[in-house]
Amino acid sequence: MPTIKPIELEAASEASANILKLIEDKVKRPVNMLRMFAHSPAMLDAYVHFLGTLDQCQTTPLVRTLLTATVAQEMGGEYMLSGVAAFGPREGATPAQVEDSRRAKSEDPKTQLVLQFGAKTVQQQGHVPHSDVAALRQAGVSDAEIVELISIVGLNIWRNLFNMILETPNDFPLVKVDQPVPGAAHA
Repeated sequence: MPTIKPIELEAASEASANILKLIEDKVKRPVNMLRMFAHSPAMLDAYVHFLGTLDQCQTTPLVRTLLTATVAQEMGGEYMLSGVAAFGPREGATPAQVEDSRRAKSEDPKTQLVLQFGAKTVQQQGHVPHSDVAALRQAGVSDAEIVELISIVGLNIWRNLFNMILETPNDFPLVKVDQPVPGAAHA
């Protein structure tokens, strides 16, 4: 049971309601995590602004999505895993790619290195050796992308903590940390 309930659009402040309307029109549905953030118009605005800046990043939507799944799995965040499984295809991620990313695996070696970096960042609470950053560079990851990857991991830590602490009601088909993503069977 959530410790804070998602706010209804009618009960939200004008600032939160305006943001929620824009996003929910875009995704064609209410999203409980956003309605939880809406209790604080400032935090909802900060979150949405952060998401908007991701479109300016060099890191592709696919890699961002797979990294989200990696961090969610590492943290045990079923809300975010469920969200990735639901919205991943929109960003070009197949169920099999999402499933692999949960174990920091990818058929693309550069993407796999990025996912392993994300998993290690969570596991070691940011205390990753310099050699891991050097390995990213050697694989062709630019300094701008390294900054973005660290920021994307941080965003996902925030989202997972937020949803786990507040027990955000899952409004996607549930993906449990100990079960595969539906449709992820490999040929």
